[in-house]
Amino acid sequence: MATKKSTGILLAMLVVLIWLLGSAIQVGAETLRFKVSNYQTQSEVIQVGDMEGHAIIVATRRGLAFFENGDVATYTNWAMFDSVKGKSAMDAYTMLTFGDASTIVYKMKGIWEAVPGGFPVGKGTGEFTKGTGKYEGIKGNLTFSGKVYTLYSKEKGTFADSALEVTATYTLPQK
Repeated sequence: MATKKSTGILLAMLVVLIWLLGSAIQVGAETLRFKVSNYQTQSEVIQVGDMEGHAIIVATRRGLAFFENGDVATYTNWAMFDSVKGKSAMDAYTMLTFGDASTIVYKMKGIWEAVPGGFPVGKGTGEFTKGTGKYEGIKGNLTFSGKVYTLYSKEKGTFADSALEVTATYTLPQK
């Protein structure tokens, strides 16, 4: 009988401990929401050759990130896409640079896919890898969704304009 009671008490203590730790983690977390307007500045397409429509694409994008609190940062993104017939798996790094020279760097994974009668849409996740200045020591993750509004074409002079919406949860070390 004492064993059941001891097990019950230990289980209750474990539940309370997990609840307290979970609460402590959430207390310091902040939410960061921003929208990005950007365009492609470089692109290299390499045909894989194993099937029609399979290519590796390496691209650089530039733009601006507009934050809910009114901050604006420059946006630079370096991405690699493994594209098969209009559906692309993406791995990318992004750097946001603020007016006070603080930076945030995050890596992302996502899927971009052409939709019937329209331009590609994408979504994915990411995590912060580095911060400087007021973002020194940033930790956390994010989700994004986006849409391409024009396709890249040297001949037409279009630069694959796109827009993203990003929501992040992050913490900074206590000072």
